[in-house]
Amino acid sequence: ERCPHIPDSADHAPQTTVDEPEEKTEYSRTPQEVSIFVVDDEPDSCEMIRQALSRHEYPVQTCSDPTLALDRIKECAFDILICDMQMPKLCGKDFLQSVTNQGKLPRIIVITGECPDSVLQRLEGIPHEALLRKPFSLKELYSEINKIRETLD
Repeated sequence: ERCPHIPDSADHAPQTTVDEPEEKTEYSRTPQEVSIFVVDDEPDSCEMIRQALSRHEYPVQTCSDPTLALDRIKECAFDILICDMQMPKLCGKDFLQSVTNQGKLPRIIVITGECPDSVLQRLEGIPHEALLRKPFSLKELYSEINKIRETLD
């Protein structure tokens, strides 16, 4: 499953003249072709993200148990993994290290309520695309997903 570009309806581009062609980002994949997996121990957070992305036709799977999420990642390849850092059973760093050790390398967006500096230190050596501090806006999330979409083959 893949996920689509999510336009931000709150942003309205200024009118352009005939001499100034409107810039439009070209993506190699439609939203339906970009698979997203959300792992957060807070089911409400998972559901909020799933609903927001699904409205823009992104196929999204969620899991609120990081140990079950590892099993799902073994079975399915995801393009983007959105992962919370503070989870019981298995902290975000250990979860992401396990994902990396499996050889599964989705593009990672880390979400956290913690101080970004301390999280970045713990993430050293774990590849990730972005770090969003809770509460983050959907506009921020869409922006990070679209940055990743620009680089997907």
